[in-house]
Amino acid sequence: MDERNFGKHVYAFLILFVLTGCIKEYESEINTLALGPQAKMISVPTDYFIYSIEAVGGLDNWGKIKQLDFDCLVTYYQSNGSFYFTEQHYDIYPWSNSIQISGEEPQGRYIWQLSQGQFHILEDNEKIRNSIVSNSNSCFAEAILNIFTIPARLLDNSYDFTRGNAPISVHGKLYYPVTRQNRNVGGNSFDESNAVFYQDTNNYVVDMIWFVCQNRDGFILVRGYDYMEVENRDIYIPSRIEIFGTDAQGMSQNKLIRIEINNI
Repeated sequence: MDERNFGKHVYAFLILFVLTGCIKEYESEINTLALGPQAKMISVPTDYFIYSIEAVGGLDNWGKIKQLDFDCLVTYYQSNGSFYFTEQHYDIYPWSNSIQISGEEPQGRYIWQLSQGQFHILEDNEKIRNSIVSNSNSCFAEAILNIFTIPARLLDNSYDFTRGNAPISVHGKLYYPVTRQNRNVGGNSFDESNAVFYQDTNNYVVDMIWFVCQNRDGFILVRGYDYMEVENRDIYIPSRIEIFGTDAQGMSQNKLIRIEINNI
């Protein structure tokens, strides 16, 4: 699909949601997040994001997605070289910009929610909060949500996106760096919701994002691998992601988490 036709398609998509209004919320507490795209909250994609959205399924298919849920095998890496295996369940709401992460540990059960940039503990206990799985959980939730919901994040009209003029090499691949700036944060400020999205110059997929992580007093890089089609959904997401700690220049230093989806 060329850019001109895609642009017409996007405008028709937005008009549809203006005429029909917001998607009705479900009655349960969790499903109040299970909404479709709302015209007042999304924007027409910039030219350089058109093909990024098409590469992972296109706007038509992503517009039908109100919720994704996955069971995942998660590995937490520690600075002493040891690691910890566990399982987590993710409920992801692309158009509500929300994720719930839940799991069972020997210390008890936990449920965390990140929604519209606000992190909430819905269930856990002091032992969970002192365990490895609770380390930097708000930053990790932000990274996981963003890498799984790229089309919705690229259409979020609460941000400005600026692409660099020339590609850069990261781990042997060429990317266009695209800075995401929160419109509510002026000047050169860089808060935790801002990021750099890396667009592969070969296939247009945005498979890497760099964040500042305030509660780690540092930075993290999330990277998606082995993109696969979600069954019966006609969209593509990474079947494996990894999160790294980085320096201020975004160079990866140490692996923090590896996540493998069990049920795509």
